[in-house]
Amino acid sequence: MLFNKMKKNIFKSILNINNGYLKVSFPDNSELFFGDSKSKLSGNIAIKNWGALTQIFNSGSIGFAEAYMDQKIDSKDISKVLHIMALNRNLNNKIMYGKKIHRYINFIKHLFKANTITGSKNNISYHYDMGNDFYSLWLDKSMTYSSAIFDAKNSNLNDAQINKYQSLCNLTKINADTNICEIGCGWGGFAEYAAKSFGAKITGITLSQEQANFAKKRMYKKGLNELVDIQIIDYRDLKKKFDRIISIEMFEAVGEKYWPIFFSKLKSNLNNNGLIGMQLISIKNELYNNYRNNSDFIQKYIFPGGFLPSVDALTKVTSDCGLKIFYEKSFSEDYAKTLSIWRSNFIKNWSNMPKNKKYDLKFKNMWEYYLAYCEAGFRSKNTNVHQITLKSLEP
Repeated sequence: MLFNKMKKNIFKSILNINNGYLKVSFPDNSELFFGDSKSKLSGNIAIKNWGALTQIFNSGSIGFAEAYMDQKIDSKDISKVLHIMALNRNLNNKIMYGKKIHRYINFIKHLFKANTITGSKNNISYHYDMGNDFYSLWLDKSMTYSSAIFDAKNSNLNDAQINKYQSLCNLTKINADTNICEIGCGWGGFAEYAAKSFGAKITGITLSQEQANFAKKRMYKKGLNELVDIQIIDYRDLKKKFDRIISIEMFEAVGEKYWPIFFSKLKSNLNNNGLIGMQLISIKNELYNNYRNNSDFIQKYIFPGGFLPSVDALTKVTSDCGLKIFYEKSFSEDYAKTLSIWRSNFIKNWSNMPKNKKYDLKFKNMWEYYLAYCEAGFRSKNTNVHQITLKSLEP
C-alpha cells in the first residue's frame, strides 16, 4: 500500500501539463489533476493496475502504450490524452523516455531492424502483409494508406484521397507522355488514378506480396494492365530511367542511414529535366535529436525500421545528393482528420475482423492506440506531412 502511494507521488512529481487538462484516477479510487481546468482540451486516464506506473517509469511513452495494450490503463478518449501529452512533450522528458537501461534496450532492438535489402523486405512484410482484408475494413474504397487532402469540395475520405493524387499529379506536371515510377505503390491507388486520368505509363514497385497481388488484380479489373506494371522490387535494384518518380509516404520506411542511397538512386534513375514528387512525414526540428537517439512505440510495434526526417535534415540530405527541394504544401490537420476517420472505421468494423489468435484484444488496443498516437502528433504539429518536388541541381 505504501509502495503504491510512493509510485503515485513520483508520478505526480514528474508529470507536467501546461497545455490542456488531465484527470488521472488510480486503483484506490484516488484522483490527481494536471493542467488548467478551464482548458477546452481535457482528457482522462484510468490507471487500472499499479503495475502500469512501473511500466511508465521504466519505459516511458513505450511503457504507457504497453500498459494501454494490456488493459492496465484505460481512457474514454485516448486520442485526447495523447494530444495533451504531445502538446506538453518538451516538459516531460523524464516520463517520456523512461530509464536509461530500457531506452538502450529498445534503441538497440530498433537498430537491429535496419533497412538493408533483406531487412526492408522483412520490415515491410511485417506491417503490410497482415492481409488485405484487414486494411479494407477501415481504409476508404481507394485502399489509400496515406494522408488525404480535404477541401470544401472533398469532405468525404475517398474524394479527399483522390484530391491528394490530383495535387501530386499537378505538382509534377503529369500527362499522357509521362513515364512514371512509383516507389512504394501500395495497393495501386495512385497508379490507377494517374493511368486512368492522364493515360500515363506507370511502373509501381513494392516489397509487399499482398499489396502486389491486390494491385495487379486491380489493374486488370480496370483495364489498365497495359499502362501499369506492378513489380516486387527494392528501389535500390531499379535499372530504368523515368520522367517522373513518385513516392507517397514510403520514405519513412527508408531509414536515416539509407537516405543518401535513396536520393542518389532517385537522381540516377531520373531522365533529363525529370521531376520527383513525394508526400512524406516530418518531425519537428527541435524534437529531432531526441527522436533519433531513442526508440518509440511506432518503431517497436508498428513500423520496424521506420524513421522520420526533420525538415532541416531532409533539406540537407537532398542538397548533399545534388537535388533541389521545393516544399509545395503542408497539411498536418488533414492528416489528423484522415487518422480520426481511420480510427473510427477501425473501431466500428472491429467485429468484422477475421477471428484468429492474431487479432486479439491486445492487437485491437495496439492499433487503436497507434492511430490515436499519430493523430495527436499531427494535431500538436509535432509531426507534419508535406508534398514536395525535387529536381537535379545539375543542368
